[in-house]
Amino acid sequence: MSAVDAAVNIHATAVVVGEVGLLITGPSGSGKSALALAIIHACSSNGTFARLVADDRLWITVKAGRVIASAPAPIAGLIEIRGTGVVPLPHIQSAVLHHVLAPLGPERVPEEARMTFQDGVSLPIHPLRYGEPAVAIATLATSLGLFG
Repeated sequence: MSAVDAAVNIHATAVVVGEVGLLITGPSGSGKSALALAIIHACSSNGTFARLVADDRLWITVKAGRVIASAPAPIAGLIEIRGTGVVPLPHIQSAVLHHVLAPLGPERVPEEARMTFQDGVSLPIHPLRYGEPAVAIATLATSLGLFG
């Protein structure tokens, strides 16, 4: 197996909106799962396709210059809702990622910030306020043209 085919397990959540893969990063408790659920709910409300890839842990591979997220088998189709527990949710096994969402912190993120993966393949980072899902979704709709 070459470095390009090597899978890396990371702490993150991934969803697909239409054909756009979103990697949601951040420390434990930052709201990754809540943001993923809010995105999926917003899409279901307006008829836009959205699915969970995986919550909390992801396999990341780089193939043909594309970053691919896959659900680890033990947690496929499961998402944690804080205060409720782990619940099943429709999901897809894997998806090509296009953007990285990062929690907005006190530091300013450079406008051209990117997350780099194997072989130097990178994706743009979009800082969002995870604790304000409506604002995050409005930002994604405006900046990325998501949600129909």
